[in-house]
Amino acid sequence: MPRAWLQLFRIALGPSIAWDVLVGWGLWRMAGQGQGMGSLPGALGVVLLAYHGGMALNDWADRRIDSDAGRRRPLVLGNLNPSAVLAAGLSMVVGSALLATWVLPHALAPACILVGVVLAYDFGGSPIRIFLGPILLATARVLAFHMAALGEAEWGTVLSHVGLVPGAALAFWWLFLSRLASYEETGAPRMHILAFPAVLSLVPLMASKQAGGNPLFYGLWAGLGMWLLIPAWRDRHRGQDPAAVQAAVRRALVCSPLIPGALLLSAGALPAWVAVGLGVVVLSVHGLARIFPPE
Repeated sequence: MPRAWLQLFRIALGPSIAWDVLVGWGLWRMAGQGQGMGSLPGALGVVLLAYHGGMALNDWADRRIDSDAGRRRPLVLGNLNPSAVLAAGLSMVVGSALLATWVLPHALAPACILVGVVLAYDFGGSPIRIFLGPILLATARVLAFHMAALGEAEWGTVLSHVGLVPGAALAFWWLFLSRLASYEETGAPRMHILAFPAVLSLVPLMASKQAGGNPLFYGLWAGLGMWLLIPAWRDRHRGQDPAAVQAAVRRALVCSPLIPGALLLSAGALPAWVAVGLGVVVLSVHGLARIFPPE
């Protein structure tokens, strides 16, 4: 039973969202703002509650679709009671906002917006998912990224010190990745299976001006591009095959932590610390996914 709950909450993806929060806090500190841990612990708690609770609600809302598609998820397999899942998911998501009132009062408004985005995505039905899904997912990731900084300052102050580029790069990445993922069940039309990875591979370009001549930044960018584009070019004529699209989405998800890593490098972070952070995230996600596979 505990294993089924952890699988439902997508615990394997937790290190990835925590990395976003940590990098956002790191850029805030590198801009000379705040001292010590500050709002980081509270931001992690608020974001992780909303994220994992939202995953539970997503499975609850999609349980019939998942059953028809033959997905091996805890609710489909009958390992968990749907009413218990709904109650747990709502408790976590609403608890995220309640926690913010206690430990992160300056970020209460962004935390409530995050909760609203999660609930809209999970309960909005097909029209919301189709027309607003990618925008909602990108919004949620950007809010999570800035949550620690917003726990210490207003939006205007945060953006004036951190800049627009980090949030814009993350939003761009998740917007196009989510759009690609919308073709997982039906296959992508024409050459979309190549076009979307090509656009994703250009996201680090947004931070290249800040990076200057940092060779590690450009090395990371080159690795990201090869990881995404070589398989995409190989599969460019298989876009209508859902399996090929699903593989492209998985490749992009695997390298998603590289985008915050590139933002750190462009801001002048020590490469060793960036490498350690990326290594911990990748190994943690991989290890947890083997024990608690999302599917």
